[in-house]
Amino acid sequence: MGMDLRRLEEFLLANDDFLITTHVNPDGDALCSVLIFHGLLLALGKRARVIINDRVFPKYRFLPNSHLIQPVGKLPKGVQKKFKHAVILDCGELDRIGRVSELLEPQVKVLNIDHHTSNGQFGALNWVDPQKSSTAEMLYYLLKALGVTIDRGLAELIFVGVMTDTGRFRFSNTTQAVFQIAGEMVELGVNPQQAAEKVYFERSIRELKALGNFFLSLEPFFEGRVYLGYLKEGEKAIDTEGFANFAITIKGADMAGLIRGVKPNQFRVSLRARDRLSVSRIAEALGGGGHPNAAGYLTEGTLDQVRKTLLKEVEKHLNL
Repeated sequence: MGMDLRRLEEFLLANDDFLITTHVNPDGDALCSVLIFHGLLLALGKRARVIINDRVFPKYRFLPNSHLIQPVGKLPKGVQKKFKHAVILDCGELDRIGRVSELLEPQVKVLNIDHHTSNGQFGALNWVDPQKSSTAEMLYYLLKALGVTIDRGLAELIFVGVMTDTGRFRFSNTTQAVFQIAGEMVELGVNPQQAAEKVYFERSIRELKALGNFFLSLEPFFEGRVYLGYLKEGEKAIDTEGFANFAITIKGADMAGLIRGVKPNQFRVSLRARDRLSVSRIAEALGGGGHPNAAGYLTEGTLDQVRKTLLKEVEKHLNL
């Protein structure tokens, strides 16, 4: 399982007050993982706070105990204490937790649990297993190893975490074990239709209009093997997670990307690929990370500069 889980258990049992967090702009697996771990620590009789850099998008607010997730910018005054022990989940590098790093003691002890190949092993304890589909899958095995009962709430979190990080059980990381875990969660009461409806089929009209703008902006490169689209800075508050998934369905496309304005001369780039190409390697080269089928990064410059830099890196990986 990648590390001696007894050491991990000893770390959790020996300490009490934990900060739980994940990467900026968290996806479904990241949000589910912080909530799963919060449930795990409560079962062990520990105190824990879940604090992340960003707000939770509305589509994920149905998750059990999602109200426990606090954005770092909205913490009440006097609550911003420093933590000696932190659990960082689904996060490749320490600097990707954003402003939450301000809540860590200089001598903080970090437990780092992740499944990305690009993970920098930044923790005092590191459990990194790229063979697993998701961090939620890893936490399923941890709950089992520690004898923590998986109730209906934890089951839903595990199911949604695995579902989202496998692209609805479509990506190449969808193993037999993934289906076994999903099936077990259904036995525990999870409704797959309801989970999929909440995450994928309840968008606002503003999001759909932004999706239309993204479609209109799509441009082909490398004879239609790559498609890139853009969204202006004014649409930054919209949940654009998954927009690039639509573009990768274009026949003949190996890769699709969304370049989204965050603030003047700053862009967030989301990449998706079929199995013929690994976008995690492209994102890592440009300061980000992710999975072979889904990755991203934050970058600065003009739109034209960002696009040129991306295309130059993509060209190295296309085997032209």
